Amino acid sequence: MAQQYTWNIWQSFVNLIAIPVFSLVILPVVLVAFFGQVVSGLATVANWLVTMF
Repeated sequence: MAQQYTWNIWQSFVNLIAIPVFSLVILPVVLVAFFGQVVSGLATVANWLVTMF
């Protein structure tokens, strides 16, 4: 808001949706891919899921 000097109501709605999706989907997928690098293909699947998001 400091740079735009405006507030769009849609920003609030999108943030209310994106924050839970990020914390419930993206973060666990990235963590599983990072710690599961020894399993071949797991990082590839995780990368595909993050790309689809």
